[in-house]
Amino acid sequence: MRLSIYTSLLLAVLISLACKRDRDRTPPEDRLVSDPTNLPHPSATCRIVKETFKMAMKDGDNWPDAETITLDGGQKIKVGRVHTFTYRYDSQGRISEIRTESSGVNEVLSFGYTATTVSQHLVSKRTDGTVLTDETTVAPINSKSHVTAMPKRAGEAQDVFYEYNARGQRTKTYYGSVSLPTGRLYEHNLYEAGNQTQQIWLSTYATGDSLIRSYIYNTSRPNLPSINTTNGNSSQNLPMSVLLSSKGNGFGDGLLFETHYHYLFDQKGLVRRQITTGLVRNPQYLIEEVRGGVNVRGFEYECP
Repeated sequence: MRLSIYTSLLLAVLISLACKRDRDRTPPEDRLVSDPTNLPHPSATCRIVKETFKMAMKDGDNWPDAETITLDGGQKIKVGRVHTFTYRYDSQGRISEIRTESSGVNEVLSFGYTATTVSQHLVSKRTDGTVLTDETTVAPINSKSHVTAMPKRAGEAQDVFYEYNARGQRTKTYYGSVSLPTGRLYEHNLYEAGNQTQQIWLSTYATGDSLIRSYIYNTSRPNLPSINTTNGNSSQNLPMSVLLSSKGNGFGDGLLFETHYHYLFDQKGLVRRQITTGLVRNPQYLIEEVRGGVNVRGFEYECP
Protein backbone atom coordinates (compact mmCIF):
# COMPACT_ATOMS: atom_id res chain seq x y z
CA MET A 1 0.00 0.00 0.00
CA ARG A 2 2.84 2.39 0.92
CA LEU A 3 4.53 1.69 -2.44
CA SER A 4 1.26 2.42 -4.19
CA ILE A 5 0.96 5.78 -2.42
CA TYR A 6 4.55 6.74 -3.29
CA THR A 7 3.97 5.70 -6.91
CA SER A 8 0.83 7.82 -7.11
CA LEU A 9 2.65 10.83 -5.67
CA LEU A 10 5.51 10.38 -8.12
CA LEU A 11 3.09 10.21 -11.06
CA ALA A 12 1.32 13.36 -9.86
CA VAL A 13 4.64 15.23 -9.71
CA LEU A 14 5.66 14.05 -13.18
CA ILE A 15 2.31 15.06 -14.66
CA SER A 16 2.59 18.47 -13.02
CA LEU A 17 6.08 19.00 -14.46
CA ALA A 18 4.94 17.89 -17.91
CA CYS A 19 2.05 20.34 -17.90
CA LYS A 20 4.40 23.14 -16.83
CA ARG A 21 6.81 22.24 -19.62
CA ASP A 22 4.11 22.02 -22.31
CA ARG A 23 2.37 25.31 -21.51
CA ASP A 24 4.79 28.11 -20.69
CA ARG A 25 2.91 31.09 -19.32
CA THR A 26 4.39 34.58 -19.32
CA PRO A 27 6.73 35.07 -16.33
CA PRO A 28 6.67 38.33 -14.32
CA GLU A 29 8.24 41.21 -16.21
CA ASP A 30 10.98 41.67 -13.62
CA ARG A 31 12.33 38.27 -14.73
CA LEU A 32 12.44 39.30 -18.40
CA VAL A 33 15.49 40.82 -20.09
CA SER A 34 15.85 43.14 -23.07
CA ASP A 35 19.37 42.09 -24.09
CA PRO A 36 19.32 38.56 -25.57
CA THR A 37 23.07 38.38 -26.23
CA ASN A 38 23.75 35.65 -23.68
CA LEU A 39 20.44 33.83 -24.03
CA PRO A 40 20.01 30.50 -25.82
CA HIS A 41 17.94 30.21 -28.96
CA PRO A 42 14.49 28.78 -28.14
CA SER A 43 13.47 25.35 -29.35
CA ALA A 44 12.24 25.32 -32.95
CA THR A 45 9.24 23.26 -31.81
CA CYS A 46 7.83 26.07 -29.65
CA ARG A 47 4.64 27.67 -30.94
CA ILE A 48 2.50 30.58 -29.80
CA VAL A 49 -0.79 29.47 -28.23
CA LYS A 50 -2.00 32.74 -26.71
CA GLU A 51 -1.41 36.40 -27.49
CA THR A 52 -2.61 39.60 -25.83
CA PHE A 53 -2.67 42.88 -27.71
CA LYS A 54 -2.57 46.18 -25.80
CA MET A 55 -2.74 49.77 -27.05
CA ALA A 56 -1.94 53.18 -25.64
CA MET A 57 -4.93 54.49 -23.68
CA LYS A 58 -6.53 57.90 -23.98
CA ASP A 59 -8.58 59.75 -21.37
CA GLY A 60 -11.87 57.93 -20.93
CA ASP A 61 -10.61 54.52 -22.09
CA ASN A 62 -11.48 51.76 -19.66
CA TRP A 63 -9.67 48.74 -21.05
CA PRO A 64 -8.80 45.75 -18.84
CA ASP A 65 -5.32 44.79 -17.63
CA ALA A 66 -4.14 48.41 -17.79
CA GLU A 67 -0.48 49.05 -16.99
CA THR A 68 2.13 51.77 -17.42
CA ILE A 69 5.17 50.93 -19.51
CA THR A 70 8.39 52.91 -19.92
CA LEU A 71 9.74 53.41 -23.43
CA ASP A 72 13.44 53.53 -24.30
CA GLY A 73 13.53 57.32 -24.06
CA GLY A 74 12.00 57.27 -20.56
CA GLN A 75 8.47 58.24 -21.65
CA LYS A 76 5.75 56.51 -19.62
CA ILE A 77 2.67 55.27 -21.50
CA LYS A 78 -0.47 53.68 -20.11
CA VAL A 79 -1.69 50.71 -22.18
CA GLY A 80 -4.72 48.42 -21.91
CA ARG A 81 -5.81 45.14 -23.46
CA VAL A 82 -8.07 45.38 -26.51
CA HIS A 83 -7.72 41.86 -27.98
CA THR A 84 -6.88 38.36 -26.78
CA PHE A 85 -6.04 35.67 -29.33
CA THR A 86 -5.80 31.93 -28.72
CA TYR A 87 -4.34 29.59 -31.32
CA ARG A 88 -4.73 25.87 -31.96
CA TYR A 89 -2.76 23.73 -34.41
CA ASP A 90 -3.33 20.40 -36.13
CA SER A 91 -1.04 17.35 -35.97
CA GLN A 92 1.08 18.75 -38.83
CA GLY A 93 1.65 22.06 -37.01
CA ARG A 94 -0.74 24.01 -39.24
CA ILE A 95 -3.10 26.57 -37.74
CA SER A 96 -6.52 25.01 -37.08
CA GLU A 97 -8.32 27.68 -35.04
CA ILE A 98 -7.93 31.34 -34.09
CA ARG A 99 -10.18 32.70 -31.34
CA THR A 100 -10.36 36.46 -30.89
CA GLU A 101 -11.88 38.11 -27.82
CA SER A 102 -12.50 41.84 -28.05
CA SER A 103 -14.72 44.34 -26.30
CA GLY A 104 -18.27 43.35 -27.22
CA VAL A 105 -17.34 40.97 -30.07
CA ASN A 106 -15.85 37.48 -30.22
CA GLU A 107 -14.66 35.65 -33.35
CA VAL A 108 -13.73 32.07 -34.19
CA LEU A 109 -11.82 31.36 -37.41
CA SER A 110 -11.57 27.62 -38.13
CA PHE A 111 -9.34 26.02 -40.76
CA GLY A 112 -9.91 22.73 -42.58
CA TYR A 113 -7.39 21.21 -44.98
CA THR A 114 -7.49 18.80 -47.91
CA ALA A 115 -4.59 17.93 -50.20
CA THR A 116 -5.45 20.86 -52.49
CA THR A 117 -7.59 23.34 -50.53
CA VAL A 118 -8.01 25.12 -47.22
CA SER A 119 -11.40 26.21 -45.93
CA GLN A 120 -11.70 29.13 -43.52
CA HIS A 121 -14.93 29.37 -41.54
CA LEU A 122 -15.42 32.67 -39.72
CA VAL A 123 -18.10 33.15 -37.06
CA SER A 124 -18.33 36.56 -35.40
CA LYS A 125 -20.74 37.25 -32.55
CA ARG A 126 -21.54 40.01 -30.12
CA THR A 127 -21.25 39.02 -26.49
CA ASP A 128 -25.07 38.93 -26.31
CA GLY A 129 -25.05 36.10 -28.90
CA THR A 130 -26.04 38.16 -31.96
CA VAL A 131 -24.35 36.68 -35.03
CA LEU A 132 -22.55 39.31 -37.10
CA THR A 133 -20.72 37.06 -39.58
CA ASP A 134 -20.98 33.40 -40.53
CA GLU A 135 -19.11 32.68 -43.75
CA THR A 136 -16.78 30.12 -45.31
CA THR A 137 -14.04 30.74 -47.86
CA VAL A 138 -12.33 27.91 -49.75
CA ALA A 139 -8.98 28.57 -51.43
CA PRO A 140 -6.48 26.40 -53.34
CA ILE A 141 -3.16 25.58 -51.65
CA ASN A 142 0.18 24.21 -52.78
CA SER A 143 2.03 21.19 -51.36
CA LYS A 144 3.22 23.31 -48.40
CA SER A 145 -0.37 24.37 -47.53
CA HIS A 146 0.20 27.95 -48.72
CA VAL A 147 -2.75 29.68 -50.38
CA THR A 148 -2.11 30.20 -54.10
CA ALA A 149 -5.27 32.15 -54.96
CA MET A 150 -8.17 33.86 -53.22
CA PRO A 151 -11.53 33.93 -55.02
CA LYS A 152 -13.17 37.34 -55.17
CA ARG A 153 -15.91 37.96 -52.65
CA ALA A 154 -18.95 40.17 -52.79
CA GLY A 155 -17.92 43.73 -53.62
CA GLU A 156 -14.49 42.70 -54.91
CA ALA A 157 -13.63 43.14 -58.59
CA GLN A 158 -11.01 40.44 -59.20
CA ASP A 159 -9.49 37.21 -57.96
CA VAL A 160 -6.09 37.42 -56.26
CA PHE A 161 -3.13 35.12 -56.98
CA TYR A 162 0.06 34.48 -55.01
CA GLU A 163 3.58 33.18 -55.70
CA TYR A 164 6.17 31.87 -53.23
CA ASN A 165 9.91 31.24 -53.13
CA ALA A 166 11.66 27.98 -52.25
CA ARG A 167 11.48 28.85 -48.51
CA GLY A 168 7.69 29.15 -48.74
CA GLN A 169 7.71 32.94 -48.38
CA ARG A 170 5.20 34.96 -50.40
CA THR A 171 6.96 36.87 -53.18
CA LYS A 172 4.25 38.25 -55.47
CA THR A 173 0.57 39.16 -55.38
CA TYR A 174 -1.38 39.60 -58.62
CA TYR A 175 -4.89 40.85 -59.29
CA GLY A 176 -7.02 39.42 -62.11
CA SER A 177 -4.62 36.78 -63.42
CA VAL A 178 -1.63 34.81 -62.25
CA SER A 179 0.94 36.71 -64.31
CA LEU A 180 1.65 39.81 -66.32
CA PRO A 181 0.50 41.39 -68.61
CA THR A 182 -3.10 40.16 -68.13
CA GLY A 183 -2.80 40.38 -64.36
CA ARG A 184 -1.66 43.40 -62.37
CA LEU A 185 1.29 42.96 -60.03
CA TYR A 186 0.18 44.62 -56.80
CA GLU A 187 2.71 43.50 -54.22
CA HIS A 188 6.31 42.37 -54.68
CA ASN A 189 8.32 41.06 -51.73
CA LEU A 190 12.11 40.81 -51.89
CA TYR A 191 14.19 38.50 -49.66
CA GLU A 192 17.83 38.03 -48.76
CA ALA A 193 19.26 35.24 -46.59
CA GLY A 194 15.76 34.21 -45.50
CA ASN A 195 14.65 37.71 -44.47
CA GLN A 196 12.25 40.01 -46.26
CA THR A 197 14.18 43.13 -47.20
CA GLN A 198 11.44 45.05 -49.02
CA GLN A 199 7.70 44.99 -49.61
CA ILE A 200 6.77 47.02 -52.69
CA TRP A 201 3.16 48.01 -53.27
CA LEU A 202 2.61 49.07 -56.86
CA SER A 203 -0.31 51.37 -57.69
CA THR A 204 0.23 50.85 -61.44
CA TYR A 205 2.86 48.54 -62.88
CA ALA A 206 3.48 50.79 -65.90
CA THR A 207 4.37 53.98 -64.02
CA GLY A 208 6.05 52.37 -61.02
CA ASP A 209 4.23 54.51 -58.42
CA SER A 210 4.77 52.66 -55.18
CA LEU A 211 4.94 52.46 -51.42
CA ILE A 212 8.00 50.61 -50.14
CA ARG A 213 8.56 48.99 -46.76
CA SER A 214 12.21 48.30 -45.90
CA TYR A 215 13.02 45.91 -43.03
CA ILE A 216 15.90 45.83 -40.54
CA TYR A 217 16.61 42.70 -38.45
CA ASN A 218 18.53 41.37 -35.49
CA THR A 219 20.22 38.62 -37.47
CA SER A 220 21.52 36.92 -34.32
CA ARG A 221 18.00 36.06 -33.07
CA PRO A 222 15.34 33.83 -34.63
CA ASN A 223 11.97 35.33 -35.49
CA LEU A 224 8.78 34.65 -33.57
CA PRO A 225 7.18 31.33 -34.58
CA SER A 226 4.89 31.63 -37.60
CA ILE A 227 1.23 31.33 -36.60
CA ASN A 228 -0.81 31.24 -39.81
CA THR A 229 1.44 29.78 -42.50
CA THR A 230 -1.36 29.57 -45.08
CA ASN A 231 -0.12 33.04 -46.07
CA GLY A 232 3.49 31.84 -46.36
CA ASN A 233 6.40 31.55 -43.97
CA SER A 234 7.82 34.46 -42.00
CA SER A 235 11.30 35.93 -42.19
CA GLN A 236 14.06 33.97 -40.51
CA ASN A 237 15.18 36.63 -38.02
CA LEU A 238 13.65 39.07 -35.56
CA PRO A 239 12.54 42.38 -37.13
CA MET A 240 13.74 45.55 -35.38
CA SER A 241 12.51 48.37 -37.65
CA VAL A 242 10.32 48.98 -40.69
CA LEU A 243 10.77 52.11 -42.82
CA LEU A 244 7.86 53.09 -45.08
CA SER A 245 8.70 55.35 -48.01
CA SER A 246 6.97 56.53 -51.17
CA LYS A 247 8.05 56.84 -54.78
CA GLY A 248 6.31 58.72 -57.56
CA ASN A 249 2.92 59.29 -55.91
CA GLY A 250 1.00 62.05 -54.15
CA PHE A 251 3.29 61.98 -51.11
CA GLY A 252 6.39 62.71 -53.16
CA ASP A 253 9.59 60.70 -52.83
CA GLY A 254 10.81 60.06 -49.32
CA LEU A 255 10.23 58.56 -45.89
CA LEU A 256 6.64 58.49 -44.56
CA PHE A 257 6.67 56.45 -41.36
CA GLU A 258 9.00 54.50 -39.06
CA THR A 259 8.02 51.47 -36.98
CA HIS A 260 10.38 50.21 -34.25
CA TYR A 261 10.23 47.03 -32.15
CA HIS A 262 11.58 46.40 -28.66
CA TYR A 263 11.56 42.90 -27.16
CA LEU A 264 11.61 41.31 -23.73
CA PHE A 265 12.91 37.74 -23.45
CA ASP A 266 12.66 35.00 -20.84
CA GLN A 267 15.66 32.90 -19.78
CA LYS A 268 14.89 30.30 -22.48
CA GLY A 269 15.29 32.96 -25.17
CA LEU A 270 11.56 33.14 -25.98
CA VAL A 271 10.12 36.55 -26.84
CA ARG A 272 7.53 37.29 -24.17
CA ARG A 273 6.70 40.89 -25.09
CA GLN A 274 6.98 42.96 -28.23
CA ILE A 275 6.63 46.72 -27.76
CA THR A 276 5.94 48.60 -30.99
CA THR A 277 6.30 52.35 -31.44
CA GLY A 278 5.59 54.49 -34.49
CA LEU A 279 7.01 57.77 -35.75
CA VAL A 280 5.38 59.88 -38.50
CA ARG A 281 7.95 61.29 -40.94
CA ASN A 282 5.56 62.92 -43.41
CA PRO A 283 2.58 64.79 -41.85
CA GLN A 284 0.56 64.25 -45.05
CA TYR A 285 0.57 60.50 -44.41
CA LEU A 286 -2.44 60.00 -42.14
CA ILE A 287 -2.69 56.20 -42.03
CA GLU A 288 -2.16 54.88 -38.51
CA GLU A 289 0.57 52.29 -39.08
CA VAL A 290 0.87 51.61 -35.34
CA ARG A 291 -2.56 51.66 -33.73
CA GLY A 292 -2.63 54.21 -30.94
CA GLY A 293 1.05 55.02 -31.46
CA VAL A 294 2.21 52.29 -29.04
CA ASN A 295 1.31 48.57 -29.05
CA VAL A 296 2.29 45.79 -26.67
CA ARG A 297 1.97 42.14 -27.65
CA GLY A 298 2.36 39.42 -25.02
CA PHE A 299 2.95 35.74 -25.84
CA GLU A 300 2.41 32.33 -24.25
CA TYR A 301 3.94 29.21 -25.76
CA GLU A 302 3.73 25.46 -25.98
CA CYS A 303 7.01 23.67 -26.59
CA PRO A 304 6.20 20.03 -27.45
